[in-house]
Amino acid sequence: MVSAAELADDEVTRRKIEVSIPKKPKNRAKIAAQFFVLLVANIIVLTLAYNIWASEKGCPLLEHLMSNKGMVTGIIYNAENPSAIICGEVVREGDVVHGYKVLKIHREKVELKKKGKVVVKDVH
Repeated sequence: MVSAAELADDEVTRRKIEVSIPKKPKNRAKIAAQFFVLLVANIIVLTLAYNIWASEKGCPLLEHLMSNKGMVTGIIYNAENPSAIICGEVVREGDVVHGYKVLKIHREKVELKKKGKVVVKDVH
């Protein structure tokens, strides 16, 4: 037979053991799933960003932005030595800026060539 003192000691020991064991959060699996989804989303975004900005093929959106207004901001026309301000750089015929070769500088427009495609840009 167990005495009351032994029973009391047993309960105290059991309480101490229960208190000393930390309980795991109930939503640990949910937190792990959210972390995994966030990690995968970051990998996807970084991969897309790398492919857009570092690709030699280029991005259609960036090509559109580069070919739109604001590319040629000024022309200093002189029959012997014309120059233009393209993307903030002063260039002459034959120079290359952002992958575009300057073919011809006219009084109000500039002919550029990139990957075999010739584009004509007005001053904006």
